[in-house]
Amino acid sequence: MSGQAFRASTTMPSRRDTLGPLAALGWASAASVLFHGGYRLPGGWLMLAFPTVLFALVWLPSARSAFYVGLTLGLGLYAPHLGFFWTLFGPAAVILWLVLAFWVAAFLGVGQSLRQRLPPTTLIVALPLLWTGLEYFRSELYLLRFSWLSPALALVEPPNTPALAPAFHRLGGYGVGFILALAASLIWFAPDRLRLSGPLLLGSLVAVSAAFHSRSLPSPESVRSIAFAGAQIESTAESDIIPVLNRLRSAHPNAQLILLPEYSLGGEPDAYLLDWCRQHGCHLIVGGRTALEGNQFYNTAFVVDTNGVVVFRQAKSVPIQFFDDGLPAPSQALWHSPWGRIGIAICYDLSYTRVIDRLVRAGAEALVIPTMDATSWGAYQHALHARIAPLRAAEYGLSIARVASSGISQSVDASGRVTASAPFSDNVEFLHGILEICGPGSVPPTVGWLLLLLPLPPCS
Repeated sequence: MSGQAFRASTTMPSRRDTLGPLAALGWASAASVLFHGGYRLPGGWLMLAFPTVLFALVWLPSARSAFYVGLTLGLGLYAPHLGFFWTLFGPAAVILWLVLAFWVAAFLGVGQSLRQRLPPTTLIVALPLLWTGLEYFRSELYLLRFSWLSPALALVEPPNTPALAPAFHRLGGYGVGFILALAASLIWFAPDRLRLSGPLLLGSLVAVSAAFHSRSLPSPESVRSIAFAGAQIESTAESDIIPVLNRLRSAHPNAQLILLPEYSLGGEPDAYLLDWCRQHGCHLIVGGRTALEGNQFYNTAFVVDTNGVVVFRQAKSVPIQFFDDGLPAPSQALWHSPWGRIGIAICYDLSYTRVIDRLVRAGAEALVIPTMDATSWGAYQHALHARIAPLRAAEYGLSIARVASSGISQSVDASGRVTASAPFSDNVEFLHGILEICGPGSVPPTVGWLLLLLPLPPCS
């Protein structure tokens, strides 16, 4: 395909226009550069252009060729960031990388077919809906759901407030992704007189977000603050937990709430741990297990009060696939703490908006996230995981305390800014922060219209 013909196709696409091999290679390479640059370079701004370049590949000559180009491109996008899959699963990691790459392939394959069958004005909306629907499905709904490496997540760069925090709060991460895709569609398919509408839409998104970067939060008088402290412990014998707690208490004597990671205990809190809470007048949230019949269990976060009594427990809603991670939680509830209603989600639960939506709709005023990230998974896995809490805090307008077994632990305010953190380390590290209770959060409206587009089976 000649450059002149391709330029013409961007003005008014025709079913006859196609990308040749060299042009396809150029667009795919550019998409890869923008995606990796979005995650590797400060600010993530290159990701804003990624959908626009990706959408060019719907001009491949057939749905089959678009699918296979998408599969190859998707593998090149995801595998370099998910190298820890090889540590976890060995050669089977290739299959999981291909599963993720499939969604890029599906978008290009179906998108190419739609381009041949629909008028440009319809494609302006059809392709962003297709993109967002596939992103939501691969992230939230099917058996191997995995929500990382979305365009929105690239725009989160701890410890700073997410660049598009107000947009995340009003639209959600999926809504921001939809806007990026819509801008791409406008650039490719809008009539000449509206050709600038795509860049203007992106510019407006950035400008509005910048204008409201410090969006109004409740007055300090209405905020209840909890001083908390957490310890990163991994493979620590239960007999050594009390000495760690004593050190933590000595370092942060004013902490009212003590946090320990997921799987700190092999079972439920024992008498020594209950006595420690009673003696020191602290509330404790600690990860352990609730035993069930037939050697089954729930991966559970236990809350121990100042009287040394387990007053609340929450099981993990979405156990990790292929791991011995317990059964899914039969229900979700809030801990009605002395300071307010606190939602507790465990580790990867925070990655799924469908899990956090339920807590927020129930009236959660803050979130606590006990987490287990193994040291052997590597520093980059921990850095990727550390992007989730700031994104969710910005989306829901809630403060989050997240303590991970080997880091990166975080205290995040309701605008998505990381106010304190503990590093990735195979040593015991302490985190001290403030968990703010400033009223219930809110679910971004984006989820509402996605519910109209997709059938939602029960979360399991």
